[in-house]
Amino acid sequence: MSDPMEVKLTAYKVVDKIATAAGSSAHVFVPKEWVGKKVKVFLLEQVSENEKTQNKKANKRKKPITGKS
Repeated sequence: MSDPMEVKLTAYKVVDKIATAAGSSAHVFVPKEWVGKKVKVFLLEQVSENEKTQNKKANKRKKPITGKS
């Protein structure tokens, strides 16, 4: 993980959210009015090596979707 950085930004609105699981990644919902607009997402807490390992193991356990029943 990289070192923390300071960012100066001019923005129109800020929302504080918690990223949630979405398949093999994570997502953050923003207001529908933001569709098609440029946004930036900042990670505000450091990700530990333990969390990285747990996420990789969890993704490997999932069965791939084959389209067959």
